[in-house]
Amino acid sequence: MLTQIDEQIEKLMWDFIHNDCKVGDREKTGLDPRAFIGTFWYNYDAIIIVKGNERVLNYYGGFEYIDADYIREYGNYVVYSAEADRVQEVLENLMETEDA
Repeated sequence: MLTQIDEQIEKLMWDFIHNDCKVGDREKTGLDPRAFIGTFWYNYDAIIIVKGNERVLNYYGGFEYIDADYIREYGNYVVYSAEADRVQEVLENLMETEDA
């Protein structure tokens, strides 16, 4: 059962994702399209996936090499910081296609 803290974290993440992020298009990431299972979100600062999908992103997307300092888990979400070079590459690809 979720505690009040867990529920608040989930609500904050839900609000952040739906108000401050865009839904990603796996074809525009520059990665193997199999790297993302389901929906992922992004903004200028991060890529966010649903917890449990890390293994595939690590394997097909090369995210296994991202230092743990740039990865955070909040509730049912995993957040990869744009401070990591690999994440920044993917974000640049996503944003470049937005402008095209």
